[in-house]
Amino acid sequence: MKKNWLVIYSVVITAALVATAGFAVSSQSLVRQYEDAYQQSCRNTLFEVSECLRSIDNDLSKSIYARSNGMMLTLSNDIWRQAELAKRALASLPVSDLSLDRTSGFLSQVGAYCFSLSKKAAAGGELSDTDRAGLTSLSQTASKMADELSALYDSSVAEGFFGATPDDLAGFSSGLSDIESALPESPTLIYDGPYSDHITKHTPVYVQKGEAVSQERAGRTAADFLGGQVELLYKTEDESNVLYCFGQGDSFVTVTGIGGHILGFYESTVPGEAAITNEDAAKAAEDFLGELGYDSMVPSYFYDAGGICYINFAYSQDGVICYPDLIQVGVSLDSGRVTYLNAEGYLNNHTARELSATLSLEQASALLPLPSLEEGRLCIVPSQGENELLCYEFLCADENGRHYLFYINAKTGDDEVIFILIEDQNGTLTV
Repeated sequence: MKKNWLVIYSVVITAALVATAGFAVSSQSLVRQYEDAYQQSCRNTLFEVSECLRSIDNDLSKSIYARSNGMMLTLSNDIWRQAELAKRALASLPVSDLSLDRTSGFLSQVGAYCFSLSKKAAAGGELSDTDRAGLTSLSQTASKMADELSALYDSSVAEGFFGATPDDLAGFSSGLSDIESALPESPTLIYDGPYSDHITKHTPVYVQKGEAVSQERAGRTAADFLGGQVELLYKTEDESNVLYCFGQGDSFVTVTGIGGHILGFYESTVPGEAAITNEDAAKAAEDFLGELGYDSMVPSYFYDAGGICYINFAYSQDGVICYPDLIQVGVSLDSGRVTYLNAEGYLNNHTARELSATLSLEQASALLPLPSLEEGRLCIVPSQGENELLCYEFLCADENGRHYLFYINAKTGDDEVIFILIEDQNGTLTV
């Protein structure tokens, strides 16, 4: 009997020791998870500051060529917003013992200065050479800061900044201190305060024109699209709109509760080596949209991300490109199979438009601040509110070969939108 108790006692003690060891290992693992999460959070914040400054630089570059008060207001609002985001992100970094007065001051100044120029334009004034020189100076500073912060982010990944010890933070603090000290004194800029506005939202066109469909009917639509049985994953609903999300294995499809339209589709996949070109992908996407009943869709720019080629399509009405009616299709480059669809832009905005221009193509072209690389064309672009604008679209280049898209209002001659094209081996993006 004693022997049995000894065995039991031994087992209990052993189990306790194992449990204690397991708890210690579990605690260490949990601490490690917290440390990893903290480091990743800091790196994400640093990346956010860098990206905000990159956006500020891009908008400042556009502001140099802005001719209308509406364009200046739009760009200024975005610059102010990005500057505020960068300041908040900067304040959350672990730099309590480091002065960042110059960096913070630059972010505060750049927004206020641009707003002052927008107010000047709104009052009927024009940007002077001094104003444009100020914008150029601010753009150069923002670009330099963005590059240096991006390099510091890369170092934070490679060298393990933001660890648990003071030594781990030393490299980051030193790098940020170098950026701060190298930041030039802000130019003397005269301004008198900010300007802000808001973007209104409209009820989607498909909601205005469609009728409610049942969950069962939406499920049949999803099943027909995916080719088999589906499972309802969730339903979202607001005052005027209902969306159903259905799943089948690694595929997910969203169906509108008004009209029963396929709003979006996503297939979780990791593409292998590319077997088709981006041009082949664009053709596959165009055929796919045709099968869904989307006619007169014109492809514009594409971008290859992780082996998926994403192509933007816009509706063409009588040869006029209607950019609000946007559909994005993703095609896997290893198989040519469509793995992504987003038809929200088309469903929200598609309607017949009035397409009467006041200015001729030649008159609009004469207003460009840069030489056009090709003949312009008419298009519809969204305004900052509920309205749409008929514009001429021109592809231009500056003296450094940087490409811009200018949208000149076909009725007033104002520049409504300016995009910078970011082109590389993966495709084209606009900022």
